[in-house]
Amino acid sequence: MKKIILSLITVLCIYGCKKSEETATTKPNDVSTSISSNNDSLIYVYARYLRDNEETICPTIEEEGIGLYHQVSDTLFNEMIQDFWGPKYNASNVPFQKIELNAIQKIMTSSKCYDEYIGFESDSLKVNVEINLKKLDTFTLKEPCYSKPLFRTLEQNLGLNGSSVFLFTKAKKNNRYTIIFKIADVHGVPFYYDLTDWPAFIRFIQKIEK
Repeated sequence: MKKIILSLITVLCIYGCKKSEETATTKPNDVSTSISSNNDSLIYVYARYLRDNEETICPTIEEEGIGLYHQVSDTLFNEMIQDFWGPKYNASNVPFQKIELNAIQKIMTSSKCYDEYIGFESDSLKVNVEINLKKLDTFTLKEPCYSKPLFRTLEQNLGLNGSSVFLFTKAKKNNRYTIIFKIADVHGVPFYYDLTDWPAFIRFIQKIEK
């Protein structure tokens, strides 16, 4: 773990020295992405670091339960729903797309952690719940995506199986279109999840450094 933290510090130092030389557009992992801010640029630096060092990072993710860093309160969950659907909606009445865990697992075609991501076929302009899964070959901020370790750790920590149902819906977070989900009837308590603004493992690193 200490080696990972030191490596991240090195990455940050390099980024700090070079960020003034970066252009407004970058091409992480062969996907052209318009970067709207330096903060977004740094997220891509972290995402590439995770991909390049996943053999060291993956075991730590499994031990720590990275799903905890995606979990949000029901209040925030409802706020994100209302930002997209309107004020009359919340987690109890908004339309959800039901997707079983085994459908998500079929997208995860390798045992690695960050070589591919779970993405979605959805229209950010339509107020409906038409959401389908797809595989993304790289992390991107252009559209919603989740990492494979999230679903693996949720399966392990919550005792899920292939027929466990995830409920996905459209939402907005900080004016950015996203896909959020909840897992109902897990030990009688709903769990709410959303995309983090930073790769979740980075949030874990930041926590243990404090």
